[in-house]
This record gives sequence, structure tokens and C-alpha cells, in this order.
Amino acid sequence: MRQGNVAVLLVASTIFWGSPAVAAPQPDLSSSLANSLTHVGISAPMLATTGLVVLGDEKQEQVGRQAADALLVTGAATLLLKEITKQSRPDDPQAEDGLPSGHASITFAFAKSISEEYEDWGKLAYLWAVGVSWSRVRREDHNIGQVVAGGALGWYLADRSLHSHGGLLNGLVVKEAPLALTSTLTRPLSTSCFSLWQTVW
Repeated sequence: MRQGNVAVLLVASTIFWGSPAVAAPQPDLSSSLANSLTHVGISAPMLATTGLVVLGDEKQEQVGRQAADALLVTGAATLLLKEITKQSRPDDPQAEDGLPSGHASITFAFAKSISEEYEDWGKLAYLWAVGVSWSRVRREDHNIGQVVAGGALGWYLADRSLHSHGGLLNGLVVKEAPLALTSTLTRPLSTSCFSLWQTVW
């Protein structure tokens, strides 16, 4: 597979996951778009990541593993923060899982992960992340602060993953140094086990 196939995976994942979830036509087109983006928001980057690992060449597999490392840690951190903050949602004052937005954290983590090696597709992934984040605010699933917090969390953890030898899970998913950093990585191997600890929760 070559770089262009990353786009195929992204488009295919959107169609595959989006088709069954799209609701019946609604009079408010912006609401329909928001619903569609929300339904496929997290599924698309997860499927694309899986595709890179399973179907990609050596480089794409490494990028996929790096993204998987970031997504796993981001997902866990998001759930942990939801439990700690117990913040409500705009559409549900009784909810206790408003902060941070999981859709925002996952999509921004994915965008940051692939943008290091695929700048053009990274831009599209960032556009996707912004669109999905907008959908969460448009549907009143989250307020702007919750979405910004989620996006910042995902971006930061993905950045830490990319700059950590073996990723944040210390080699469990990422088997070697990130490709983008192979020639510039200077941190001692002994510090890699502290990568997750160094993350500011």
C-alpha cells in the first residue's frame, strides 16, 4: 500500500460506519450533518487505524501502531477524567460524563498521530476532528469548553506518544521508535518507562 491508500481507508471507514447510523432526513440540515458526524466520529479513526496496522506496508503499520497507542491511552484518560470531574452535559443536567468530550479527544489524537508522517492526510484528519467536535456542540451533547478540553487532551497525549520511545504504553503496541523521530530521538531508553507518568492529567 502507498500513501494514497490512507485516503481510501478514511473514506471507506466513513461510508462503512456512517451508512447504518444516518437517521431519516430532518428539516434542519445542520442538525442532520451534526448527527451524521457524531455517529461516525469515533468509528472512522478507529477503523482507519486498524486498516493501517492490518493492511499497510511497514511504514503505514508503524503509523497505525503509533495511532493505536495514542488512541488507547486517550480513551483511558478520557474515561478517567469523566469519572473524576462528573460534569453534566448541556442536554442532560443529570449526566456525569460531560468532561472531556470523548469524540473530540479521540479524533484529535488520531489527527495528531498521522499528521507526523502524512501531512496532507493529517490536515484532512484535523478537519474531520473539528467537524466532529462541532457536531457535539451543535447537538448539545457537550459545551465548547468540554470539546476544547477533549481536543487538547487527545492532541497532547498523541504528541507525547510520538515523542516517547515505544509510545505511552512502553512498547506494548509500538514496537520501535516512531518513524518521524528515528534520527532525532535522543532520550535515554531508561526514561521511556516514565512516559505515561510524565503526562499531566
